[in-house]
Amino acid sequence: MVLEIYPYLDGKSIKKVESLFPVKIRNYYDLFFSNQIFKCYINEKNYFKGHYYLNCQSKDLTEFWDYYFEKDDTFIRQLENLNQLLITSTVKVADVKGCLPVILKYLNDEADIASLAHFLDEISDVFTYRNTLFLEALNLKIDRINQNINFNIMNTIAKWLKKKSKTLTDQAIVQEINTAIKRAIYKEIQTIYNQRRANKSPRLSVMYCYLQTACYPYKYRYDTNGDFIVPYGGTTYNELNFEDQLIYLKSNSSLFNGTVSCRDYAGYLQSIEDKVTADDFISAIPPVNTDTLSYNKLPFNADNEKHLFSLLKDIKCRFLLVLNKSEFTTSIKEHTNLKIVNIRSKYPFISKDQHTTKEQKVIIKNYPDLKLKCNTKC
Repeated sequence: MVLEIYPYLDGKSIKKVESLFPVKIRNYYDLFFSNQIFKCYINEKNYFKGHYYLNCQSKDLTEFWDYYFEKDDTFIRQLENLNQLLITSTVKVADVKGCLPVILKYLNDEADIASLAHFLDEISDVFTYRNTLFLEALNLKIDRINQNINFNIMNTIAKWLKKKSKTLTDQAIVQEINTAIKRAIYKEIQTIYNQRRANKSPRLSVMYCYLQTACYPYKYRYDTNGDFIVPYGGTTYNELNFEDQLIYLKSNSSLFNGTVSCRDYAGYLQSIEDKVTADDFISAIPPVNTDTLSYNKLPFNADNEKHLFSLLKDIKCRFLLVLNKSEFTTSIKEHTNLKIVNIRSKYPFISKDQHTTKEQKVIIKNYPDLKLKCNTKC
């Protein structure tokens, strides 16, 4: 399961990291655990025979994985309800065929307010009829969601009018209706999560999972009050569901063989330094280098990168570390015998003020290549 806690490595870079993993691992430590990509990889390749020790930098993320790995019954029910809501709230052309001519009529005559009101009422009626059961199970406010759906549709109509888009296909209109609906659901979940995030519950963990999965992939996700402020990701996420996760949660597969903790990276490394052996392996892929509040509501900057490396270089087990390429990483290459592989990784999201689509990074490891010779060309 992937939670895009921070946009860091693209698919090609992930494959490169995986290709450098050791082929035999006694215990696996993930210093900045956010998703299951690498955990699943070492499982599938049969590289692993011990315990997982997964350390999250976020309390909310730690709680989510606790419920997920424990296959908590309440968590599963809440995720089922949310999944059904996401599926049943998706409308098709046939569902709203009767009211599509009405909105086209309004686009050709803005004075026809009755047509606009009829269109909005029809969408609200369809949404309410199909989703009341799941909304009540999740304790979401249906009136508030319908108000936001109307607001979102009105914003879309205003854009259509500005662009003089008076001839739209049924598919284009329905796509915008779905985006308006999913954005409204997202906002309602975001509101409840921010109001009650201090509490621990399976319901809030399910909400956290949805927000992290469906949000617009931007670099900073919390304001100074600790509120999750990222907006809905848009049309790309309209078909999102959690069916694959539910298949796992309902399966007879064995329970998670390990522990999930919530510590800062320095404290966690210091707590395990006397426990690890040469057969253990630490994966250390920290957040993007920034002085601003990051995904765990703490900064992770160049000083943190240096501190992290200083702790790892004396560790008794194998480690793989990914850092932004810099003068500091160049000095590592010049003054140590550690293996360093250069990569260029594309962020899943590039903000408007970024001029390059790829970032130079380095993979640093303290063990020899066991499978393939690495190509160090960028």
